[in-house]
Amino acid sequence: MITIQELHRYYNLSQIGAAEEFLCPQDKDHTPMIPWMEEDEVLLICLGCKSKIHIGENLSNIIKSSI
Repeated sequence: MITIQELHRYYNLSQIGAAEEFLCPQDKDHTPMIPWMEEDEVLLICLGCKSKIHIGENLSNIIKSSI
């Protein structure tokens, strides 16, 4: 799985345009989703509507290969 540090590193890359941003699945006009920890799970959350993206193995591999 992915660590919060790896997800933050990817998020920082997306902020400077070096990686693709994760957009809210509910509303593309919301700000990009941010790294978040909930209990012991690393995920992405939209601050506009609280939508969540749970990081699975495929997405984890994509993020790790980008950083």
